[in-house]
This record gives sequence, C-alpha cells and structure tokens, in this order.
Amino acid sequence: MHKIINILILLIFISSSFCLAQDSPEKIPICLRDFDTSPDEDLTYIVRAINTTIMNCLAQFPEIKAYSSEMISEKYFSKPDSILGYDKVQLLPIRRETGFDGLIFGRIENLEAGLKVTMHLLDFSSGRIYFSGTFDENFGSSLLGKLEEKVALYAKTLISYYDCILAVTSEPEGAEVWLNGEKKGETPANKLDVKDGKTEVQIKKEGYIPYKTEIELRSGQKGSIHAQLYKHSLTATSTPSEALIYVNDKYIGKTPIKDFILKQNEFKIQFTKDGFAPFSKDVSIKPGQEAYIHAELYDLITDHLRNKESIWEIDAHNFTFFQTWEVQSIKEFDIDIYPTSSFRYQAKFGKIYAGFGMAISPLSVAQHFDTFLGPGEGYEPFNIDITKGIAFCHYNILDKIGWLEIYVGPFAGILSSKSTQYNAPAGLMEMQKVNPLLGGEFGINFYLSKMIKISGLLGGCYGGNIDYAMKEATYWGEAKYTRKEIGLHPFYAGLGLTVAIWPALIK
Repeated sequence: MHKIINILILLIFISSSFCLAQDSPEKIPICLRDFDTSPDEDLTYIVRAINTTIMNCLAQFPEIKAYSSEMISEKYFSKPDSILGYDKVQLLPIRRETGFDGLIFGRIENLEAGLKVTMHLLDFSSGRIYFSGTFDENFGSSLLGKLEEKVALYAKTLISYYDCILAVTSEPEGAEVWLNGEKKGETPANKLDVKDGKTEVQIKKEGYIPYKTEIELRSGQKGSIHAQLYKHSLTATSTPSEALIYVNDKYIGKTPIKDFILKQNEFKIQFTKDGFAPFSKDVSIKPGQEAYIHAELYDLITDHLRNKESIWEIDAHNFTFFQTWEVQSIKEFDIDIYPTSSFRYQAKFGKIYAGFGMAISPLSVAQHFDTFLGPGEGYEPFNIDITKGIAFCHYNILDKIGWLEIYVGPFAGILSSKSTQYNAPAGLMEMQKVNPLLGGEFGINFYLSKMIKISGLLGGCYGGNIDYAMKEATYWGEAKYTRKEIGLHPFYAGLGLTVAIWPALIK
C-alpha cells in the first residue's frame, strides 16, 4: 500500500515540477499553506500529495502564480483560521496588505473510517470565502480529484475578477458592435470580453453615422460606452412640385419628400423638371441636423429673366449693438482710449450689406493749465458728448463659409460734438460743432445660429474738429478762457451682437 502511495506521490511531483518549469504570464498571486495535521500523526506524505495536487492544478492557469508556505513569510497567515470569521470589509484590505489575491489552507485528520480533509479557499479580490468544506474519504485519486475540481473552479473565479468587461449601449438600440474589426453582437451588449489594453470600438446601424472610439482597460476593469447615433435626413420641396431630385447625381425621388435618410453630411442636391430651369445647391449639415431645401423653379419660356435674383431683394434684416474702444492720443485731456456705444441697422443684399447707425461717446475729461504752483498744476473737469450718425456699405469678401463672414467697407455721415464747461463764461460754457465724417472698417462675423452672430471689427475715421474752452490762469486776476479746436480722427476696435431677421419670418 505504501509503495503505491509513494509511486503516486512521485508521479504527481514529477508532473507538477514539469508544469511549474514552463514560462507563463503569471499575474495573480495565491498563498498555499501546508495542510495542518495532528501532532501525534505522521501524515506528511498525504500533506505533500495534496499540496502537489493543488500546485499541479494551479499550474494549468498561466494567469496564476502559487506560492507555497516555504516561499513566503508566515507572519502574514500564521493563524489563518481567524480569517474565516472576517466579513467582506475585513477581507478586502488583506489583498492590499499582503499582496495576495487568495489563500488556500486546511487540515487533515486520520479517522477510523478514513481521512477527513477540510479545505478553505479565500478570495481577497472580491472579499469573500469562496469555499469552506470537508471531504470524508480514503486517500487516493478520487479524493485528490475532488480537491482538484474545487481548486480549478476557484482559480477560474479569481481570473474572471481580472477580466476586462465592456458594456456597449446605443440610442437607438440594435446597432452592430465591432471590436478590433470583429463583430461581437448588437446593442445593448452588457458583457463583452476584451483584452487587456486598447480596444477599437465601432458601432454601426443602417442609415446612421458610424460611431468610432477607442477604450483602454486594464485587468479587472469594467468599461462602458454609450453611442448616440446620428442620422442625416432630407426634406425637400419645390415650386412647382413633382420635380426630380438628385443627391450627388443619384436619383432619390420627386418633390415633396420628407425625412429621406442621407449617409453623408455634405452633398450636392439638384432639382429638375421639364420646361423649368434646373436648381442646384451644395449643402453641409451637422450630425443630427435635418436638411430642408426648397427650390423655386422658373419657367424657361415666360420667366427666363427671373433666373437671376434681383440685387435689391433683401436677404435679411440685421440689428447690431456694438461696443467699441476708440484710440487717439489727446494730450490736452490726457486720454488715449475712450469707449463708444453704437446701434446699427443693416439690410443684406447677397454679398452686400447697407444700412445706417448711430454712436455715442460721453466723455468726462479734464484740462490742465499753468498756475502759480507750477506748469500744468491746474485741473478743471468738464464733459464732451460726441454723437455720430453714419450710412455705410459693406462687401463680404468671404460670404458665410460655414459659419464665418469677413467684410470690408466705407461709411460716411456727420459728427456732432458738444462741450459743457460750467466754469467758463456764458459764451463758452456750451459749444457745439457739426462736421462731416468719413471712414472705413474691416469686420468678421461668427454665426452662433441662423439668427444670431457675434461680430468683431477694426476701423478708423476722420471727424473734423471739436471745440472746447481752453483755460489760461494768471497769477493775478481772473482766469481767461479761449475757444480751441482739436482734430478727431481715431482708430477703433470692438465687439458686437447681431440679431438677423429673415424676410420669410416677418412676412
């Protein structure tokens, strides 16, 4: 009997040694303690056989590295029975403190009816006791097989904790899920196994824009991706109806059509009808947007002259508020920059804007004059109100490419100034002057929506002269005031907010 047992142990040991010698990507450390026995019984050969069987089983899993009690310090698991009373909160920190994901230990007792083997399998990764049970059986291959079966299931549980799991959902559902170029199912897909590292994800559905992304997961991580799938749709009408519609030279139907699915966001649409001039347009839309196109088809016989739109047909009415800062060094007042608020109305005719506006610059200034204290020591505040009325014309050198416009143009008008100095004599206390105004500007419009845009502008103008009462202080007697002119020709920069109202909205 003992010879058979020794041969069995030798075979198990040789097999185990061979498996442990293989190079494998071991990642998950497990501590295997020698099974305890009664001090008065010599069950060393059985302990060795059980430990070798467990080692041999774990060696079949390249993700696992098993350490025997001879290879580690006993200070970590010197009294493992006490761990059996731990709850999840107490079990989870053990992995952090010891570096082990699991622990295997037990006890062997020799009874009259056979062996009593108690085995405990602890999982510190998930914070639970995976198995704790007893096997009553004679020593042999049957007992070792049952132990090996439990250990194998335990090892698979530990490995699955480190699996990378990906959940993929989409709106709408039913989209195909492709991982690294392989189809894995349809959304919603809650448990997709992915490899450690980067994974390329594609989500596809007929009639929608494919969704592409990349996700990087490490061992044990769970990831999720939600894709909002967008579709392009086209609604097209024409006057008269029953016009043939072509998208990128491909026939799609007759007007009117509604919610036709497009597979591209940039396309050329054409309308044709016998006896009418064709209509074509290049269209660019954002994901999720609906393209609405209406074509006015003109009769080739009676309306051929209407193929060209009148240059006087208004495309839009624009109302703009500008806040600008005018730059001019006026040494007499010690100012270099002063603010100006303006309001404009402008009508759009194709690439041309024309309109009128008004600007106000209320200045609080002060003049310095010589006194007996020294040159420039005198100080007298007063007000100058500058009002501009202009008529202007702009030409779009870049006409709404995407959401951008760039324009240049001249303007002309009048500049009215009024200086108010309460300390000056009656004839000079309030002085007004009106001059012609000439200038030009360069601007950029950024469309936030079809009706709202933000504008930036640079410009300059010549506004003639403004008058004020220059004070001259004498050492004896009263101060003297003299009318003086100052040229006004500032450069300016500013920002504006425009609200555009299309004629179709106000008819």
